[in-house]
Amino acid sequence: AQHLLAATPAVNLMTFSSAIDGCNWSRALELLQRLTWNGLVPNVIAYSSTIASCQKAGRWPTALQLLFVMDATAVAPNV
Repeated sequence: AQHLLAATPAVNLMTFSSAIDGCNWSRALELLQRLTWNGLVPNVIAYSSTIASCQKAGRWPTALQLLFVMDATAVAPNV
């Protein structure tokens, strides 16, 4: 996933969301944070991919925290 971001000249929300989808939970959280550092606003796909990574790892508190962040930033979940 990291090489995808490094090799892409114009990193955008779709690039980050695709990279997040293929990561473990900690890398997904890191990429979600880097997304905002690049001036992008996470959408439901980026959040859902990160939440799914957390769920697969049994990181339910982190997944729930992301749901609260989505609510606070007016991003409607797709669940």
